[in-house]
Amino acid sequence: MKMKGVSPLIAAVLLIVFTVAIGAVVLNWMTSYTQGTTERAGTDTSSTIDCAKQILSIENVSKSNGRVTVRIENLGSASADLTNLYVYDDAGNSCEITISETLPAGGFRIFTAPETTQPPNSECDKVNNDTYTVRVSSSCGASDKFTYPKG
Repeated sequence: MKMKGVSPLIAAVLLIVFTVAIGAVVLNWMTSYTQGTTERAGTDTSSTIDCAKQILSIENVSKSNGRVTVRIENLGSASADLTNLYVYDDAGNSCEITISETLPAGGFRIFTAPETTQPPNSECDKVNNDTYTVRVSSSCGASDKFTYPKG
């Protein structure tokens, strides 16, 4: 019995077909990957620019009986969506107050947290009245810090 293999011409054609098919698959994957990455980069860049236009400034803070009164200004050119207020001291006492407030560009807001219609926050009451730090954050994560006493 004589065994016959694939002729060299057919083998060469098969190698070329497989190479072109693999190249087409890789090209298709790279095209979709590059388009997706480019779109995400564009979205991330525009939101980063919008966040850079927000400049939050805590102008004044007072604290008494578990209530924190804060005056926040947006010195930037874009509105800021405020999300949280943090009050803490060096001893590790802290409280977090969730706020949902949009502060327009160039605007300011004075608010008391918790509002006077609500009971005081017992966690905030534990924070030392003589030395404490207040932070406010926005949806961008940008925050300003106010330390009392100012130093």
